[in-house]
Amino acid sequence: MLFAQYREIARTGEILLEFNDEESLTVGELRKTIGRQNGALSPHMGSALFAVNEEIAADDMRIKNGDVVAAMPPVSGGRCS
Repeated sequence: MLFAQYREIARTGEILLEFNDEESLTVGELRKTIGRQNGALSPHMGSALFAVNEEIAADDMRIKNGDVVAAMPPVSGGRCS
């Protein structure tokens, strides 16, 4: 799933990758794969925040077939009162 500006850049909200049950890839490998498959997203993937099954994921986390992965731009700002 792609959110915010990533959705606009890719002109889609989803990128579907399928692999067999014996395969897996890490979030870091997914960053590179998305960048190769969609050149417009490539410059953004280094700073993207990834979540796997709704939990923030580090680059070394393994993604399995059937997992839902979300890519989001870095978040900052807000206001303290």
